[in-house]
Amino acid sequence: MFFSSRVALGETLAGRVDYLRGTEPIVVCLREESLITSVALAARLRGWIYPLITEQITIPGDPRIIGVINQDGTLCYNSGLSHYEIEELEMEYHGIIQDAARQAFSKINARTRDYGELNKGALSGRTVILCDDIVRDELGISAINEFLKSVRVQKIISLVGNIDANISATFFRQSDDSVFLDVMTNMFDDSHYFQEPDQYSVEEKRQLAMNISQYWT
Repeated sequence: MFFSSRVALGETLAGRVDYLRGTEPIVVCLREESLITSVALAARLRGWIYPLITEQITIPGDPRIIGVINQDGTLCYNSGLSHYEIEELEMEYHGIIQDAARQAFSKINARTRDYGELNKGALSGRTVILCDDIVRDELGISAINEFLKSVRVQKIISLVGNIDANISATFFRQSDDSVFLDVMTNMFDDSHYFQEPDQYSVEEKRQLAMNISQYWT
């Protein structure tokens, strides 16, 4: 499915859960690239935004993404790897992976200063919306669900523009409700799906997210 812009996509997704308007849900943006979609969604629903900050773990010379470090320092292995592959990686590259994880967590701590910390207390008892515009892998959903294991939320809702067919079942299983505008078997670069490019710089996106209540409509 194609969209005029990420703002239009966020407003469309908001229309699918309009019953949440005014309940101040928490919108967790699964990728910084989809921040404008999340801002438009949160503005319509009068919700708050918490970008999920992660760092990918790779091994030099290996094209695979081993996993991601989430905001509490947990390594979430790529679910696309088999149990055998993960065991082999841990045995052969344990030290390298641990060192990469420490470096990644340091980067996350630096980046969270741009948004503020993803506070588990703020999520407790709330409706949490997991938002992304284009989903090709399970890295984001794996990282946020690991983070939410110790949090008792009211409900988890996944709102996605276009999602890979192989990934959609994971979102269904790990959410109480899910809205996918299109389930696809062949995915292109993000820009392929939007007529208009983002009009905001990274810094402007961060300011919009931090001051979201000013844009509630």
